[in-house]
Amino acid sequence: MKRMKKYELTEETSEVAGLTLHRIRAVAALNNISAGELGGFIEKEENLSQYGNAWVYGNAKVYGDAKVCGDADLCIAADLCIAADPCIAVDLCIAVDLCIA
Repeated sequence: MKRMKKYELTEETSEVAGLTLHRIRAVAALNNISAGELGGFIEKEENLSQYGNAWVYGNAKVYGDAKVCGDADLCIAADLCIAADPCIAVDLCIAVDLCIA
């Protein structure tokens, strides 16, 4: 049985470092998210797991090899760029750019 996706990429985009990021929209209710609610921006589906309750809020931007998974919430008021292959699995709230190499 195929698992239903929890979010979809919208046509609203943001450009970062030459990359096109797409705003996400919940297609299913999560812990604190209603179906239809907009989230932040991701470059590709690999940046935000379709499993668990992980979510990218507001105008937070996740791209490159960054991954938000598990039950993590990401609500950064800037950009998140990680040049390795980590999985953010805890809540992360910061108001500056974060770049981990």
